[in-house]
Amino acid sequence: MFRTCFLCLSCLLLAVAGAFGQHEHMADDEAIGWVPREILQRPVTLRDGIGEINDPVSTSSREAQAFYNQGLAYLHSYVWIEAARSCNQALRSDPKLAMAYICLSRAYSGVEDQAAAQTALQSAKSLAGNLSQREQLRIVLRAHQLEAINDIQNAGKHEAYKKAIDEALTKYPEGTELWLLRGNAEEPTVAGRGQRGLVGAIAYYQAVLAISPDNPAAEHYLVHAYESIGHPEEAVKHGAIYARLCPAIAHAQHMYGHDLRIVGRIDESITQFRKADAIEKAYYQSEKIPARYDWHRIHNLDLMAESYEFKGQIKQAEELLREFFSLPANDGLWASYQGDWPRFLLSHGRYQEAEAAARDMTQGKFALQRAAGHLFAARAFVATDRLDQARQEMMAGEKELQNVPESDPEPLMPQPRKVLSIQMAILQGEISLHERKTTEANVQLGALLQRFMAAKGSGDGVGQLFTMLYLAQQARAYADWDLVESIGGQMLLFDPQYAGGHLVAALAAEHKGDFDLARRELTSAQTLWGQADLDFAELVDARSRLAQLR
Repeated sequence: MFRTCFLCLSCLLLAVAGAFGQHEHMADDEAIGWVPREILQRPVTLRDGIGEINDPVSTSSREAQAFYNQGLAYLHSYVWIEAARSCNQALRSDPKLAMAYICLSRAYSGVEDQAAAQTALQSAKSLAGNLSQREQLRIVLRAHQLEAINDIQNAGKHEAYKKAIDEALTKYPEGTELWLLRGNAEEPTVAGRGQRGLVGAIAYYQAVLAISPDNPAAEHYLVHAYESIGHPEEAVKHGAIYARLCPAIAHAQHMYGHDLRIVGRIDESITQFRKADAIEKAYYQSEKIPARYDWHRIHNLDLMAESYEFKGQIKQAEELLREFFSLPANDGLWASYQGDWPRFLLSHGRYQEAEAAARDMTQGKFALQRAAGHLFAARAFVATDRLDQARQEMMAGEKELQNVPESDPEPLMPQPRKVLSIQMAILQGEISLHERKTTEANVQLGALLQRFMAAKGSGDGVGQLFTMLYLAQQARAYADWDLVESIGGQMLLFDPQYAGGHLVAALAAEHKGDFDLARRELTSAQTLWGQADLDFAELVDARSRLAQLR
């Protein structure tokens, strides 16, 4: 099959060229994806602490090989800017280094510019004449992948891509990069890059470690895979190794914290998020690169803030979320994530501020962001019993969602219109609750609770607890005690270390007259919020109720 690799590659390039739809991000002639071209092309030096990757390629320049290896190391940690800078630096040392263009192609996909990814592939193809067959295969595989990404919902092309990697592995079974690609290909879409691996991916990454112990890419992807299949203890083990191998990579420190959070080691997780925060700030200062161009900044701030909120340290959480919300997002997905700020404000009864933050989102650059803004504005209206306005905002959100593509090559949101489905379900349940349609509200919010429980064991799922606490407060205000009790039970199942679940369970027990259970649950809530802000409203409530029951 691969003896005719040049003909295959040419056909694939013709099929792909110019075919990619415009992803919802800011781009122009002076940018690649959301990053100014000038930043991606800045000279760079060789760095320590980013993980060691060695992928021998056809070059006589030791410097070009070193920078190419550095580019791959950054690529495998999703540091797209430094991956591109390193590969461009490799090309300065050896302009004929075709594999540096393949690395660039993958980095450009990372910043969501498929046209630039295709152009880099074309450059690699033009240099393929003097490459080894192994490198020619890698170019063909990238062409296969880009063609399949262009038709992201075509399962046949995804399977054909996996088969092509399998055939390459029969020729080069020691090729760690091929094994990594094969593991990535086990994800739900062909655009997989290690973030959504399920059980099928694990064996491929373990094969890499058998060939190359302490391979940082394999350790990184195993963290994601074990988290995805609900084995956080294994994710923590590999996260610790990944953080050790890559002490200068913010995402490595973050991922370890990600899973420490899941297993209840919340203080250690905050330490890791703080390490990532320090690495990022030092990087922005030393390299003169604004934080807005680093996709990871928003994510780390958000999870760090949620970790403080989990502990009841609301002032610290608010400070981080204010910075998080102030950063301009670079694509629709991360812009929609900024809804965590109006969510926070709603959770703490600051409805006017929540409405204002949501209004800012409705004026944003991205349809997904605007849709999220309308839904959060609607929730603020529901909280203040302005149901007609809430319905108008819900309709505006639904209309805005029609401007969002049905499919997307971005691995985190292959079906972007569904990203806000949970927010829509929350809003519909809240409207029913406020209309005193008790049966309907219980059915809607009961189904929502089951969806929340599906996120149990996910590092990104912790924020669901705060929404559940808020919904319990709303249900209590409308005397829907069955719903309050149900929410409390689900919260304790989701994470028994969260004090809010014990508070809700105590409220339900107190209403039923089970004062012994109420005392136990209130005591647990007070203990778990032992480091909370002294004026944290829920802690004040728990202490007051406990004093009365005693």
